[in-house]
Amino acid sequence: MSNETVSVRANVRLLSTAEGGRTSSIKGSYRPNHNFFGPDDREMTIGFIELPDGTELHPGDSIDLPITLWNWPGLEGQIYPGREWRIQEAAKLVGIGTILEVLPSVNELRPSMTADNSGGGRHINEGYVPIEKGYQPTSSTPPRTDTAGHQPTSGQGGSGKPPTQGGSGKK
Repeated sequence: MSNETVSVRANVRLLSTAEGGRTSSIKGSYRPNHNFFGPDDREMTIGFIELPDGTELHPGDSIDLPITLWNWPGLEGQIYPGREWRIQEAAKLVGIGTILEVLPSVNELRPSMTADNSGGGRHINEGYVPIEKGYQPTSSTPPRTDTAGHQPTSGQGGSGKPPTQGGSGKK
């Protein structure tokens, strides 16, 4: 994926207000963050969701439509039919997206790929597991590692380096 954007046809489901989602509907152009890596990850891309004229998407509802995502190297390998991701407003989870079809770009003509390989796509409205602060897609991605192959640490004061054995390091 070397283009500046990647286009997909996706099912977008807004979480209901009771699930911690938005309190109002969306219409027209909507530019949320798209998080392909999990609830604690801050590496996201911006996506362009263009609802058809006169269409509103209310909390708890879903719709199939094309989405354009800003492409960046972190998305490599993340865009494929059936892939679920978090739709967020800042850190707040407001929806779940599921890629139904990867659309060919202007510079890349290839057969379309669909989630069920039939050309019709599929709807996925279940498959979410509750987590402490909302819902998370059930699809899993491998843990991300830094360039040395270490998994990032979390918590206060984490340097991103693996812990060392021995004392606290304080003298």
